Amino acid sequence: MNELAQIAETVKAERLRRHLSIETAAGKANMSPMTWRRIERGLPVRHLSMASALRYLDLGEKLSVVALDSGPRDSQATVLGDLVRTSVRASRMRVLSGFGVNAA
Repeated sequence: MNELAQIAETVKAERLRRHLSIETAAGKANMSPMTWRRIERGLPVRHLSMASALRYLDLGEKLSVVALDSGPRDSQATVLGDLVRTSVRASRMRVLSGFGVNAA
């Protein structure tokens, strides 16, 4: 299974676990339902859309393992791995800044 398929499966499972409709999840992540469906189907989307979905569902830490440990890389996988790591760093910085710590 490639990285996009693994991410798609994880995003859909997490959305269903939270009992969210596609429309609700997409709205909370500031994207269209069509884009959210593309993510859940493992189809290519803009990197910012993928990052928004991962941040909204708090999946950055979980999926960084997939991005880092999935074997040989193609350019899409490398970009996706970088995206997940960036999303994780941004989430950590927001948490730390909430405690008054300068995370930069």
